[in-house]
Amino acid sequence: MKIPTFSRRTRLSATTIAVTTFLVSLGALPAVALWEASSTATGTVNVPKVEVTQSGFTGLTATYLNSALSSTGSFTIKNTGGAAGVAGAVVTATGTLAEAMSVQAWPVANTAACTTATDAPETAVMGTWANFPALEPIQLDPAATITVCVRTTIADRNAVTSATGSQSVSPKIAASLTAGNWTVTAAATTVTQATKLIYPVATGYLVDGAAANWFAIKSGDGRCLDVNASGVAAGTTVQSYTCNNSGAQRFEIVPIPDTELVTIRPKSSGLLNVAINASNKTVLATPNIDAADQQWRVDRISATTYMIVSAKNGLCFSGSGANAQASVATCSGTSYQTQSLPRDTFGCSASGAVLTVRLGVTTTPRTYSLQYRAEDGPWTTIGSIATTVTSFNVTFPTTATQTYEARVTDERGSIIYSGMTLFTDSATKKVTCGTGWS
Repeated sequence: MKIPTFSRRTRLSATTIAVTTFLVSLGALPAVALWEASSTATGTVNVPKVEVTQSGFTGLTATYLNSALSSTGSFTIKNTGGAAGVAGAVVTATGTLAEAMSVQAWPVANTAACTTATDAPETAVMGTWANFPALEPIQLDPAATITVCVRTTIADRNAVTSATGSQSVSPKIAASLTAGNWTVTAAATTVTQATKLIYPVATGYLVDGAAANWFAIKSGDGRCLDVNASGVAAGTTVQSYTCNNSGAQRFEIVPIPDTELVTIRPKSSGLLNVAINASNKTVLATPNIDAADQQWRVDRISATTYMIVSAKNGLCFSGSGANAQASVATCSGTSYQTQSLPRDTFGCSASGAVLTVRLGVTTTPRTYSLQYRAEDGPWTTIGSIATTVTSFNVTFPTTATQTYEARVTDERGSIIYSGMTLFTDSATKKVTCGTGWS
């Protein structure tokens, strides 16, 4: 029997030669997977490439202020190859803010459908930048896109405060497309989200449990908060004015119970509060501690400087830079928005039975009265302070050895100072200043 023989060419043709290449682009180029198989017997067969790009993620860069604690943006994944595949994305973030920033994500028809006014649907997934919400994988045909709307919200501004006023987080996205057994990933994109001028609420500058927290509110430009013409009517302009050590430039900062907020009332009229009007200008208003336009937060910038922020809109109290009405404006860190709070003095001294009460400024346009009581007894008025003086003397009764509470009221009965004590000694007939006097 004859054994067949094969030529060299026949042997080579019987051997299938396959070449497979896999390319992942770098930089700004799209990610690509390319397969090519060939045979000397059948010619060349080209398999569609797998390619994906991501765009728009840079639009998620944001800076958060007291007045702007939310941002909205979107990113788009596009199948730019020739093969259908399943799109996905891996989002990671580093930085101290990642856990404190909540994130909602949901697919939209296009970028125009993702704005700050867009309501997140019930199907939106939720998470944080530290644990980005997982979206359902979506099948993308060649040239098809998927756009994802992303809303970041700081629900608790106290969770993002810092001594420097600023923190940041760096979210990064890597979009991918899977076709069959092949997955390609686009070049990663990183953005920065940061807080600005969000300081901790100030503590320790108020006297607890006493009406003794009177201050001048002095801006970094050297002007003081001032009640125009020492007005006593609602609607009176509150202005930035040359500091003059008058009662029109003294304000009591009063804590609102069970909150971190305060109200601010002027010495010129203890029955009114400093508020903002519809134009964000400062005026006097009838007191209402539940009204957001009368609520303020005092944030600490340093040991001696503060930023006073409206609870209504997160805008900062801002001096005018001139003798003109003050306002609230977007926090910017200017000297007009940086305040010092020199405390108004309210002193006491005694010699024998004669008590001397000293004020830092005159009481114009009001008259003050000194009152005292033993334990929980009735209040007794012992003397009044004329509107033109900064100190006065009274002879205090010393017939008993006793500790007394003391306070100062105005002609309307509004308590101006409280939390002070006095001591009398019947044996020596002396009165002594106790606690609570500054």
